[in-house]
Amino acid sequence: EGNGVRVVILSTQYSHNGNEGSDAINACQDYLANRGNSPRVYCNTLVFLAAENRQLSNLKKTIRHSLAWQEIVRDKKKFNLTQHDSDLAETKLTEANETVKSQVQAAWCYLIYPKQHSAEENITWESRKFSNNDRVLDQASKRLVKDEELFLQIGPVRLKHELDKYIWKDKSHVFLRDIQEHFARCLYLPRLTDSAVLNQTVSTAIKGLAPGDFAYAKKWDKDKDIYQDLVTHQFYDQIIIDNESLIVKSEVAREYSAKQNPIDNSKPTIATDDSSKDKEHSGKNQNSIDTEKKTNTFHGFSRDIFR
Repeated sequence: EGNGVRVVILSTQYSHNGNEGSDAINACQDYLANRGNSPRVYCNTLVFLAAENRQLSNLKKTIRHSLAWQEIVRDKKKFNLTQHDSDLAETKLTEANETVKSQVQAAWCYLIYPKQHSAEENITWESRKFSNNDRVLDQASKRLVKDEELFLQIGPVRLKHELDKYIWKDKSHVFLRDIQEHFARCLYLPRLTDSAVLNQTVSTAIKGLAPGDFAYAKKWDKDKDIYQDLVTHQFYDQIIIDNESLIVKSEVAREYSAKQNPIDNSKPTIATDDSSKDKEHSGKNQNSIDTEKKTNTFHGFSRDIFR
């Protein structure tokens, strides 16, 4: 729990009719509040799948037909069936079983999930009916993504917005594990599929493929106030989420970098004669020419960010 979103498929006793107060909604409330005998912690990792009342009623009727044909086929000698009647019974059984499969798929057509628009508001419940002609969980996932109730990815700008609103406050940095915990616990934050989404977001910001007003560090030494491997806006592919890695506010990172790499203006100026000045001036002109030549050549790399 806490490492990714899970779908809870409700049993037939908890069907849904699209209205509040259904058996399905009541069951979802209980599952969200409790994990066995303990309070549930990671509330933003659950979505629910429930059967529709009408579809479930049709399914139960088809199952009864299937069981009846199954009994006839099993006891065909007892019923003294002719070969024609026996073949007919087997055909009917096959048809009933196929109908059961399709109706099971069609019956669980309601997505139910909790929502909270801000930390101060109460939890509400949303239900969305979706078409699930094939691969129910895939169709459910696509519907959640379409409605922005499930995020396969989240941009650095959106991440910073959520950090500014709920998490940064007066902190200079935040541990990535704590951010992951916040997103898994809090219903008012985007529902991320798993921790890889957060990892990719930080990586995208640090590599400069999208704007992100924060830096990344592997570790922070609290006693010495030192960031280990502080990086920002450069190609870096070692982003990890553990108990020590963190992201740092951009202004804090700039101040820290300036202290770690100060510009040295303390070198004394040495007086020289005119001939030395001429040589120095000539040297500066040559350096300027060399610099101009160097700036005409760009050494870099290209990446297909849509690959």
